[in-house]
Amino acid sequence: MNKICILGDSHTVYFSYGVRNGLYYPFEVDVCTVSAATAAGLRNDDSFTQAAARFKDFLKDKQKNSLILFQMGEVDCGILVWLRSKKYGTSLNEEMNKSISSYVDFVQELQREGFFNIGITSPTLPTINDKDHAGVVISERRKKVAASQHERTEITLIFSEKLKERFERLGVVYVDASSDFIDKDSRLCNVKFRNKNAKDHHMDNELASVVWATRVRGVAKNIFNKYPPYGFEGVALKDTYIKKLPIHSRYLSDESKRFIPRGSVISFNSYDSNRLSFFESVCIDGSPVDEGFNFIYPPHWNLSKPANNASIDHSLKLWHLG
Repeated sequence: MNKICILGDSHTVYFSYGVRNGLYYPFEVDVCTVSAATAAGLRNDDSFTQAAARFKDFLKDKQKNSLILFQMGEVDCGILVWLRSKKYGTSLNEEMNKSISSYVDFVQELQREGFFNIGITSPTLPTINDKDHAGVVISERRKKVAASQHERTEITLIFSEKLKERFERLGVVYVDASSDFIDKDSRLCNVKFRNKNAKDHHMDNELASVVWATRVRGVAKNIFNKYPPYGFEGVALKDTYIKKLPIHSRYLSDESKRFIPRGSVISFNSYDSNRLSFFESVCIDGSPVDEGFNFIYPPHWNLSKPANNASIDHSLKLWHLG
């Protein structure tokens, strides 16, 4: 299988959750998490997290054609640039550029070592609101940053644009999911992505994992030229759901499932009809659905090959994940 390696700070939890739930099929994914890692620290051999050394150790036995993805920057944008600007009397722009230059240096070092499929993801948007920020649910370091959520979000978006500009010049893929997470009216992270535990500054795993898996899988398909080759269609035998995660519908939020009435017609592409019920390009009654919906429960459907695709075996063995 084609390998994806995802490295970064504690926000890689969304990717790990996606791996556990089969969201990256047909790709094999390894995740390396270094909590509190910063882009700025990648150039500091004495950094507290030792992120650079740990990332290199993780990659030492990986194939050079693997897709290497980094998820970094939330700590830089949410804490570090503000504290350094205050401490040294520098501008936020200057401190952002320092973090980005460190990031670039580290990636260029990996390129010199022979890794040629490297990608950078947009940093996680801040979910801590102003009420939280004045309260007791955040760390001591975060409490030292007086900036509002709007201000921290704006810095994160500027940081993201700077990352995109710098890395695309190096031939590095930029995976930007900011538009998926931001609320167009408030210009803040959509509250639906807020962690159900108000004391946790990470996003909601269920929702964020699907967003990232969909984005990353799209990049991986282009890099490895891996597309689902088979087309199928079917009719719902009973009222059922299509889902974003292979979890029983009673445990999923409304955001992660869509009700499908009996008699509805489904069409989709499948990577491997003999292994997993992981589908892409799903349409219901001829209308495309959100690309995050990749799972059905096959016993609820009468599935067959399309009449115009004679190459497909009539015997479908579709197994439900999870």
